Amino acid sequence: MSFDIKTLVIVIGITHFMQVIVFYFQYKFNKSKMGQGWWLLWSLTELVGFFLVPMRSNPLLLPWIIAFQDIIILSGTIYVYLGMKQFFDKKINVKFIIIFISSFAVIHWFFCFIIDSIQIRTLLFDLSLSSISFATALFLYKNKNALINSTANFNIVLFFIHGSIFIYRSVVIVLGISVVDIFAQNFFNIIQFVDAFMIGLLWTYGFIIMLNQRLNAEVVQKNQKLAEMVATKDKFFSIIAHDLKSPFQGLIGYSEILSNEYNSLDEEERISFIKSIAELSNSSFKLLENLLEWSRMQTGQLSYDPEEFNLLHEINPTLLLLKQTAANKGIELNYPEENSISVMADKNMISAIIRNLVSNSIKFTKPGGKISVNLEKSDHSVEISVEDTGIGIEKENLKKIFKIDKGVGRRGTAGEEGTGLGLILCKEMVEKHGGTITVQSELNKGSKFKFCIPFH
Repeated sequence: MSFDIKTLVIVIGITHFMQVIVFYFQYKFNKSKMGQGWWLLWSLTELVGFFLVPMRSNPLLLPWIIAFQDIIILSGTIYVYLGMKQFFDKKINVKFIIIFISSFAVIHWFFCFIIDSIQIRTLLFDLSLSSISFATALFLYKNKNALINSTANFNIVLFFIHGSIFIYRSVVIVLGISVVDIFAQNFFNIIQFVDAFMIGLLWTYGFIIMLNQRLNAEVVQKNQKLAEMVATKDKFFSIIAHDLKSPFQGLIGYSEILSNEYNSLDEEERISFIKSIAELSNSSFKLLENLLEWSRMQTGQLSYDPEEFNLLHEINPTLLLLKQTAANKGIELNYPEENSISVMADKNMISAIIRNLVSNSIKFTKPGGKISVNLEKSDHSVEISVEDTGIGIEKENLKKIFKIDKGVGRRGTAGEEGTGLGLILCKEMVEKHGGTITVQSELNKGSKFKFCIPFH
């Protein structure tokens, strides 16, 4: 069976024209998605490159077509690579691309105008085209993810086949085949045109499916984000409606008793009511403080102002106050008296993190228990841990305690109200510093919270 290569070239030109239209509309309606512009350029350059093939029959145009056609088609393949890099939000090395194309053009023109050698020109073109195809396949393999895995694998196979075809042609040239006429009816010529037709169509299909998969994945992620925001809002109003309201009901109740029945109460009862009012006031203030800090962080209004300071020196006043709170409950709080660790962090946030973690340990530790705060320096960060001998956390709740939509709030060992908001706030503040927070806990044996703050 014989192929009419000139007819095949016309068919390829028509398909590339259709690809230009497809990529134009894809680019027009999804401009925010990087990479499509380069793929549109690829289809345009391929269209121009194959449009020049039938014009080779004109003796006046032939030298110029020979001089520029390979450069145009090679540039198109490079545009595919650049589009792939931008699709994955990777930086493009423009300098390297310019050097690569310029070097190819200089060598190509040398073997056009100085030494006229179609063998070397074809070998140079085939090797360059295959290297770009393999580089694109390797890049896609390294950067693919679960969202586009199947389509990425499909495109990787196409790039590998495309590169292999031109490696085959290079080997054949090295082994001594004579390259004379691109319209000659032989396998060497036909395979490159069949490749241009089939691979071009399949690439277009693969790129569009990959783009659509990414768009669909982003829609799913946005829906999940929206669901989280709704859950967050519900939890926020739940805290305001219940957890913030309850202490005030207690405050009003105790205040009314003292106001209306003060003379009928003995001294012990009065002191008991006053202590209850003080405890409720403190817990309500802490909850309100956390709510305000958290809401400001969600709206981007909580300023992050890192500065260098001595860590222990800064958190010492907070720990001193908490030591008294722990002592009032019969709990021993230990922390280093001296430490020269300096960090680059936001003072207010670090103090808030320590306050919330230690307050949390006090809340869930029984009288007679112990709480230890430790600082440990590594090469790049400082690890701060808060360990207690409290009631611990159930296994099923360990993964929920840093998520506001899961609602793991519970009462402390002395009936203290708890919403879990303090731990969520700690996580967000630690992450604001580029650090991480973890928890280890065993029921009825205690908990250990650890977080890392990078030095810079």
